[in-house]
Amino acid sequence: MRAEVTRLEIERWALGDLPPDEARELESRRGSDADLDLRMARVQEEIAEAAVDLPFLDLPVEEPGLVEGLSAWLRPALSGLVAVAAAAAVVVAVLPGAPTHDVYRGAMDLEIQRVRLGSAVEQGAVVRAQEGDRIQFQVRSAQPGVLAVFNVQDDGAVQTYLQPRPVAPREAVSGAVLLDDYAGAERIFFVVADQEVGEDAVHRALELGFDRPLVDLDRLPGLDGTQRSVLVLKERP
Repeated sequence: MRAEVTRLEIERWALGDLPPDEARELESRRGSDADLDLRMARVQEEIAEAAVDLPFLDLPVEEPGLVEGLSAWLRPALSGLVAVAAAAAVVVAVLPGAPTHDVYRGAMDLEIQRVRLGSAVEQGAVVRAQEGDRIQFQVRSAQPGVLAVFNVQDDGAVQTYLQPRPVAPREAVSGAVLLDDYAGAERIFFVVADQEVGEDAVHRALELGFDRPLVDLDRLPGLDGTQRSVLVLKERP
């Protein structure tokens, strides 16, 4: 029996990072598996949307050499989704400043920066970080609703990074988290719904997705509204 195809494999395929023999085998399976075909098409669409009309980086950095063009940051930002990812937050704060480039566009615009030793680096669908880094985010919803931000660890622990708050269309909401040394996989979920979503609802959603590893759980199942998520990849100092 062939193993389940993971989201990581599909993302590597979509980015051209999968070895040729594995890519051919995956494409062969796609032809006879309607569910796999749908998953692969959705990942391709997400990556394509993330790349549309992105400007060159112009970050407020304190050290030279960190301002790079689109070709230098988009590919590594999107190609690193792996099962070992980490970083729990010990501090959450709403910030007056904001990142400047989108990870996602459309119903919800999401922008992410990693700040280390005073230098900001734009991040994508995967956040490359170390203990002590600050992750800054900015969220804009195309529709009014109630915004909340949660961190989910692979041990099932849930943290609220941003308490539920009403948002108007295109209102920019910014925040930041300080990362500690948690060594498991984590995802940060951004949720905009008609009603307030709390940690109890997140736990119920995780129960619905109990059979999926966190690296593949890009959405919290069973929750209405708009969602985006990013995976945090812990690197050695």
